[in-house]
Amino acid sequence: MTITFSVATIEEFESAEAGLRTFLAKSKDPSPLEAYLVLKNEYGEPERDYLNEIKQQWVFLLKTENALIEVYDWKQDSWSIAVYERGDDEDEAKKIANALLQKVKNGRKKIKSDLSAILKQGFIGQVIENPFFLYYNTATELLGLAKKLSISNVQKEPTIGKITNWDTEETLCRAAYFQFVASVEGLLNLIYDIYLRQELREDRIVNRLAREQIDIKIRLAPVYCECFGVEAIDHSTEAFRKFHSLANLRNDFIHANLTKSMRTQVVEHERAIYLNYTDSKDLLSVSLSNYGIEQIKEVQSIIDGIVAQVVGAMKPRFRKEFSEILHEPHIEVEFEDGIPVIVH
Repeated sequence: MTITFSVATIEEFESAEAGLRTFLAKSKDPSPLEAYLVLKNEYGEPERDYLNEIKQQWVFLLKTENALIEVYDWKQDSWSIAVYERGDDEDEAKKIANALLQKVKNGRKKIKSDLSAILKQGFIGQVIENPFFLYYNTATELLGLAKKLSISNVQKEPTIGKITNWDTEETLCRAAYFQFVASVEGLLNLIYDIYLRQELREDRIVNRLAREQIDIKIRLAPVYCECFGVEAIDHSTEAFRKFHSLANLRNDFIHANLTKSMRTQVVEHERAIYLNYTDSKDLLSVSLSNYGIEQIKEVQSIIDGIVAQVVGAMKPRFRKEFSEILHEPHIEVEFEDGIPVIVH
């Protein structure tokens, strides 16, 4: 049976007929812009007086024979179809939502030229996925799982499904190691992307910086980026020294080099064979295969130290601005003369 949609009024929604929402469908495909163009082409202007202005930019009020439908965008990221079915029949409400979603998808061909014209006008900004947050948060979650697994192994009571062996704990720690170190690269890439001096925003320079060694990239960040209040990041601090050692160690691990910690000397004494293990005073100077919770906690401490040093070297205004978005999963920027400016 074909479902017919028509425009509803605010009065119909404010009446008792609307009742409680029966079903909510969310979508990112088609995009909110495509959905808006299709709905406007089909039903006219959106209802400007029925908006949640903090989270919505447009809303269309529609109806069928047995339901009211509210269609709106949500935080610029997606759009939703809220169905108020008069009989509170969820299955029927799902059918209505799916029918409208399909109608919007089918309508994309009609608005193709309009969409192209809008996109040709150029972009006023971007939403950037924060690489520092992504990698740091992933590492933190992996470390948390390893800790839970360690407790469950000691208590012999599994707390994470059927994962109960020590090898898995160390596997999680090895994964966390690489994520933590990568988070610093993400931090620097984010800083260079947002704060690179305008006169240096050329593809050749940007590509060269992307390939630079991480310790050099840290030290020279104030030369290339306008946000710093120092001429260069101090490489004599304990935080920098520890991170530099960690970065060098990461290079050994990522290239699968045969490190000193991976070689164990064998001796013979009175017809018996012995392995001559050498203890290191450096907690991190062990084979990657032996990385556990204590090693990763030390890695996290080193990462926190270098992040604090880099952010602390920024000018006060930029430090405050950047600190506010450092742990946000997504960052919105607007372009001003080609330069990204953080939107709060």
